[in-house]
Amino acid sequence: MSINLLLVFLCTSLTVAQPVASPPDWDQFALMARYIVHYSDWVGISTISSRDPIMDYPFANIKTVSDGSSPSVAAGIPYFYISPMDLSSMDIWKNPQASLSFTLADQYCKEQGWIAQDPRCPRLLVTGVIARVDEEEEREFAKDALFTRYPDMAYWPEDHGFFFAKLVPESILLLDQFGGAADISLEDFLGAKTPE
Repeated sequence: MSINLLLVFLCTSLTVAQPVASPPDWDQFALMARYIVHYSDWVGISTISSRDPIMDYPFANIKTVSDGSSPSVAAGIPYFYISPMDLSSMDIWKNPQASLSFTLADQYCKEQGWIAQDPRCPRLLVTGVIARVDEEEEREFAKDALFTRYPDMAYWPEDHGFFFAKLVPESILLLDQFGGAADISLEDFLGAKTPE
């Protein structure tokens, strides 16, 4: 095995673990939403299919996500590193509207003894438009946000046309307790500081 192959294997096996702060109180809606976005490594994305035989049906996929390399620089905006070959990317070119589904079910809720559908298990639904990140300063922010947390992305094939994208939020709904979802304004969400 060559040293280059060994280095690629090691780098693609690593992700950078962040120390995870405790979630804020359930009634701190904007803070909880920012917490969920930042401390999530993956998100479910729903697009409108552009392919037969499921043309115009909802289509769900999983994406690796980051809103910043650390809580102190987290922007609240979900960034992605995606290829035009990806099924969701094909949908986005036709219709950029999408919804993201975040959850704390993997770790926090399990620790509490809650299943994913328990209303106390925080989940966040963010709907908006997926946009390519072309402005140089923001592209560097997205690269740092993703490559710092997921170094293996730097080794993904260049011939796959990977690019940085983001979800520009238009609606933010949080369910983290009994009694229905909290509708969080964009101003409150973007104005909140990510818990450290």
